[in-house]
Amino acid sequence: MIKKILSIIMIFSCLPVGALLAENRVITKQFDWQVHETEHFDIYFYDEGRNIVPLFAEMLEKTCRRAALEYDTDFKEKMPIFLFVGHNDFEQTNVTYIGEGTGGVTEAYKNRLVLYYSGSKYMLQYLVEHEFTHETEFNVLFSGFWKSAKLIKFPLYPNWTMEGLAEYNTRELAATERDMYLRDAVNGGKLIPLGQLHNFGHVKPHQVTLAYKQSNAFMQFIADEYGREKPSAILKALRDKFDPNLALMETAGAPLNVMEKKYREYLEDKYSLAGSGMEEPEKYGKKVTIPKVYYEFNTNPVFFDNGRKIAYLTDRNGPEEVVLQGLESGDVETVAGEKDFDVIENISSSGRGLSADLAGKRLLFTGEKAQKDYLYLYDSGTGKTGRIETGFDIINSACLSPDGNKILFIALQSGYSGIYTCDTNGANAVKVFGDFNDVSDAVFSNDSSFIVFSKEVKTSDKGKPYQRDLYKLDLLTDATTQLTDYNGDEISPCVSTDNETVIFVSDKDGVNDLYSLGLKTGEVKKLTSVIGGNYDPAFSPDGSRIAFSSFRKGSRHIYVSGAGAFENKPVIYSKPGGDAPLVQKPFPGPFTYNPYRFSASTDLFFPFLYYSTYDGLFIAMYWQISEMLGNHTALLYTQYSSGADFLDYSLEYAYTKYRPQLFFRLQGQGSYIDWYGYLHRSVHAQLTGVSYPLNRYNSVSFALQNALVTEIDRTDPDNVIKTITNEHAYQVGYSRDTAVRKYIQVTRGSRLGLTCQFGTDAYGADYIYQDTVFEYNKFFPLGKEHALYLSKKR
Repeated sequence: MIKKILSIIMIFSCLPVGALLAENRVITKQFDWQVHETEHFDIYFYDEGRNIVPLFAEMLEKTCRRAALEYDTDFKEKMPIFLFVGHNDFEQTNVTYIGEGTGGVTEAYKNRLVLYYSGSKYMLQYLVEHEFTHETEFNVLFSGFWKSAKLIKFPLYPNWTMEGLAEYNTRELAATERDMYLRDAVNGGKLIPLGQLHNFGHVKPHQVTLAYKQSNAFMQFIADEYGREKPSAILKALRDKFDPNLALMETAGAPLNVMEKKYREYLEDKYSLAGSGMEEPEKYGKKVTIPKVYYEFNTNPVFFDNGRKIAYLTDRNGPEEVVLQGLESGDVETVAGEKDFDVIENISSSGRGLSADLAGKRLLFTGEKAQKDYLYLYDSGTGKTGRIETGFDIINSACLSPDGNKILFIALQSGYSGIYTCDTNGANAVKVFGDFNDVSDAVFSNDSSFIVFSKEVKTSDKGKPYQRDLYKLDLLTDATTQLTDYNGDEISPCVSTDNETVIFVSDKDGVNDLYSLGLKTGEVKKLTSVIGGNYDPAFSPDGSRIAFSSFRKGSRHIYVSGAGAFENKPVIYSKPGGDAPLVQKPFPGPFTYNPYRFSASTDLFFPFLYYSTYDGLFIAMYWQISEMLGNHTALLYTQYSSGADFLDYSLEYAYTKYRPQLFFRLQGQGSYIDWYGYLHRSVHAQLTGVSYPLNRYNSVSFALQNALVTEIDRTDPDNVIKTITNEHAYQVGYSRDTAVRKYIQVTRGSRLGLTCQFGTDAYGADYIYQDTVFEYNKFFPLGKEHALYLSKKR
C-alpha cells in the first residue's frame, strides 16, 4: 500500500510534462555540462548555450528578487537551472519526461528548473517568469524539515492556483494570447468551470491553454477584487491546509463555488465589451475545413495544384499532419502524418510551417527525426516525400521559392538565428541575414529578388521589452529596410504575386488581425477585425484569393477569401516618443564557469517503523536517490515484519545517460504461504538488462535474470523439508507503439509487443524452458472518436 501511495505522488508531480505520452526518449547527443554560479542559481549549460547565459542569468536574478518581495520568501539554497538550446535537445533531458508541447518544467524533488531557448528573448523571458513562479511555490509549500512528507500534499494543490499564479506573474508578456482565449470563450465559446480546473489532465485538446488563461484570470480577479496581496496569501494559506476552499475562505472570505459567479461576471464584463464590434471570421471568407468532434488546429494554408486545392497542417486526428483538400470537392488526402512515423517523427507547425511553389506541384515543410530537424519536399508528380539535409540541427521555418529551385529557411546556431538559402537538395547553403536578434517567418517575393521576414527587437517598454517588426532584404544589394514599427508584433508575412503588397499579422490593437502594406506607397490598411484571431495569410497563384487560418470557439480553421473582400481601413499611426527600438548587442562576456561534477542526493524518503506484540518489529521504507542530471537513479523499497517472518524488498538502479538505457534490480520476497505458518517461501532475484530505443516508437530490450527460491515445510516438526531451486534466464523483447489519440481514448494506430524468455541449466540452474508472449492491438477509427479495437495475445 505504501508503495502505491508513493507512485501516485510521483505521477502527479510529473503530470505537467505529459505523463500520458508513451513515446521513447531517444538520446542522440552528449552534453558537456558547465555550471555558472550566480547569487541564487547554478546555471547548467553546454557550448551551444554559452552566448545566452549572461542574459539568462540577468533575467533569473531580476525575477528572483521580485518574487522574494511579492511572496515574502527567502531563497536560501541555490536553485539548479538547466538551459537547453532548441526543443530537440530539450527532449533529451533525464530530469523528467519532455513532450513536444512542453516549454519548461520545474520539478519539486530538487527544485530543478528545465527550459529551452528557441532564439527568441521574449519567449525566454516568458518561460523564466512562468517557471520561476513554480520555484517560488515549491519554496513556500515544501521547504523546511522533511520535504518528502510535504510532497504528499502535492495532488491537493489546485492548478487554478499553481498554474494561475505562474501565468499571472508573466503579466502582459502573453496578453494577446490570453485575451484571445478569454474573449473567445466569453463571446460564444465555452468557459471551463473553476471546479474543473483542479488539474488539467481531463480538459479537451486545445483547452489546456484556455485552462491556463482562465486560471491566470482568476488570480487577476482575486487581486482586483480583494487586494493585490491576496494571490500570494492564498499560496501561503494552502501550505497549512488540505482543503483549497479553506484557503480561499481565510484569505478572500468565500469558497470556490461562491467566487465562481463573481468571477464569471468579471470575465463577461471585461470581455463582452472587448468583443463588441468585432466580427466572425466568416465575414471575410468561406470556412473550408470541417470541424470534427474535438477542438482542432488547422494552420499554415497554401494554395496547391494551380489553386484547385489547399494544403495545410492539421492535428484533427492527434499528431500533426500535412494534408491536401480539394476546394470544390472537399476531399482530403494525407501527404505526411502517422503513416510516416518511422521517417518523420514529428511535423513542425512553427514559423512558416508549410509552403508551395507557384505552380502548386511541390510542398515544403519541416519535421524531426532522431532529435534533429530536416526539410521535407513532397512532389505531387511522384507522390513521394524526400528528406533534405541542410547541415543544421535546429530549423524553425522554411519557404520554397516560387520557381521551386531554391529554399529559404531559418536555423539556430550558437544561440543566434539566421536566414539561409540552399538548393532543393540541401546543397550550397548560404547565410543571407543574421544579427543578434531572433528572426522568423522569412518568405520569398514572387520573383525571388527580395525576402520579407519578421525580426525581434529590444524596446524600452518594460511591460513588453521585445517586439517583432517586419523587414525587407534585397537579395541583389543586401540592403535591409524596416517595414513596420508598431507597439506589438508583426509576423507571418506573405508577398502578393505582383510584388507590391505584403499581407501580415499584427497585434498592434491587442488582437491578431490581418493587415496589408504597400511596398511602394508605404500605406498600411487593416483588413480584418475578428473576435478570435487571424493567422497565416497566403496568396493564391493568380493573386485573386487569400487563405488564412482563424481562431474561433476553441479551434483554428482555414478560410478562403477574395482578395478584395476585406475592410481595408487605413491605419494612421505615430510611434510614441522615447520608445524606439534599442540596438541589440552581443551578450557580455566572458563569465566564470566550472565543469559539472557528479552530485547525488535524495529525492524522496519515507520511513515507517513500529513495534507490536503480534507483528514484532515492522519496518517500511521508500528511498529514491538521483544525481542532478538525472542520469543515475536508484530507489530502495522494503517492508519487514519480524513476527510474521515477512520480508519484501527491491533495490533498483538505472543509468540513462546514453541511448542504451541500462537497469539493474535486486528484489526479494519472503513470507508464510499458508494460514498456520507451516510453509514458508522466499525468493531472491537479480535482474540486469538494457533497453534500446530504435526511435520514438520502436525499441528492443535484453535482460538476464537469476532467481533463488527457498521453500521450507514445517508440517512435520520432526522432518523439516527445505527445498532450494535455482533459475537462470535471459529475455529478449521488441515493442512498437504507434497508437495515437485526439483526446483520452486511443482511436488509431497499433501496439505490438514480442517477448521471449529462455530458462537455461547453465551454471547449476534447475530449469530449462522457453516462454514466448506475443501481443498485438490494432485500432480502427470509426468516426466521431469511436474506434474498433482488435487484440491478439498468445
